[in-house]
Amino acid sequence: MADPPVAVIIPAWRAWSTLDRVLDSLESQLHPGDEAVLVESSADGRAAALRASRPWLNVIEMPTRTLPGAARNIGVEATNAPLVAFVDADAVPDPQWLDCLRASLGASTAVGGCIRNGTPSSLTGTAGYLLEFSEWLPGRRQPTPDTLASCNLLIRRTSYVTAGGMAADCWPGEDTLLTFPLGRRGELQFSAHSGVTHLNRTGLMTFLRHQVRLGRSFATVCQRSAFEPR
Repeated sequence: MADPPVAVIIPAWRAWSTLDRVLDSLESQLHPGDEAVLVESSADGRAAALRASRPWLNVIEMPTRTLPGAARNIGVEATNAPLVAFVDADAVPDPQWLDCLRASLGASTAVGGCIRNGTPSSLTGTAGYLLEFSEWLPGRRQPTPDTLASCNLLIRRTSYVTAGGMAADCWPGEDTLLTFPLGRRGELQFSAHSGVTHLNRTGLMTFLRHQVRLGRSFATVCQRSAFEPR
């Protein structure tokens, strides 16, 4: 039997320094019937050139900055694929990433994979990586995760829609709000062979600003759910 079609959704905002690497890796992974949807909200006029250079990519250009949760919801609405996968514009998927996710889903609602450090020579980048992605390191021992990260995630479309999609007003943490209830019900899987390489922030000020955002969003996640980190 043919694999069910997958739509890969990528939110992007001013990600021009990393986006090409992500798209180059993704293009060869799409099977006939699969789709790739980029929701681009830089509003700097460059989306049109990207659309022309990559005709296989459905580029949705937003007029103003759109937070990742809202952008992913827009991408899902643009496709009818029974499975939707998410990768970020700074997370380069492994060559067999999509096939491994699809094969690992089984009867589960969602599956995610490991996240590698794409800036190992940067102390700032490595610190940001460990602070944000320690739950999904390569070689993790815990077989079933409590949550999955939106930069490496495949989920059944019906479950995504039923859950109301991702929070449009929370970032980071919108993926935790979506997947934590699924994890509590035992509906998540982890695929050690489905990896992405995350290209982390290496500038000190951008790192610090993002850590502040993480702290604020963590409070929001705890207020809106029963999330308790291990």
